[in-house]
Amino acid sequence: MKGAPKQGELVIATIKKIFPYGAFCTLDEYDDLEAFLHVSEIAPRWIKNIHEHIKEGQKVIAKVHRYLPEKKQIDLSIKRVSDSDRVWKREQYRRSRRAEKMLELAARKLRRSRAKFVESTWKVLEDAYGSAYAALDALSLDTETARKKLKLPARTLEVLEKIAKENIRKQKVSISRTVKLECFESDGVKRIMDAFGSLKSSKVNLSVKYLGAPIYRIDITADDYKTAEREFSRLMSEIEEKMGKCRYRIEVVGGDE
Repeated sequence: MKGAPKQGELVIATIKKIFPYGAFCTLDEYDDLEAFLHVSEIAPRWIKNIHEHIKEGQKVIAKVHRYLPEKKQIDLSIKRVSDSDRVWKREQYRRSRRAEKMLELAARKLRRSRAKFVESTWKVLEDAYGSAYAALDALSLDTETARKKLKLPARTLEVLEKIAKENIRKQKVSISRTVKLECFESDGVKRIMDAFGSLKSSKVNLSVKYLGAPIYRIDITADDYKTAEREFSRLMSEIEEKMGKCRYRIEVVGGDE
């Protein structure tokens, strides 16, 4: 990927040089473009020793919280990345790498220049489906529609289709969230048990486990992370609705590592 990231974008960064006030990083997806991670953006609490939190050579998922193109300045933040952001970005990066490998394989089969073929084909796939991997996934599952949508030579589509079908298997994804729910009414325990016990979903595989008062864990398995996260948000709203106007407090206290 070339160019520069947008403000607010999640990126994969490699820590290169650490100083007491922060660290210089390179952006893996942007031809090792340089960015800076200030010590105050590493963790939500005050940091006494920066080396206890990051190491040189370490890859981190960060958010571009400031981008000044006129100064060629890119500032990163780790503390502004949520658990769900981290899971989503990790999966997107994995898919991007897989898509790149498949395009490189196609270039060899078509006897085309690897760099030029990957760059030009990547743009066509991305323009049509939002990401190269999504386009290859569509080509493997809904071939006829994808062939009409992708403006590529017939031979290229034939090779990409074969490679996609051989390398992409529809897999489920899972997320896990630990929820703390406290109720300050006399029948609080029953209200909490009823709220969690009534949770159901027709869109995902759902598991609710009691970990010990007042902690529960919600495990969701779905076709993709967006569906899983959307369903978790719906379940949280359902719990709050079930608790009604009683005095309670609910928070997510843990999630995917």
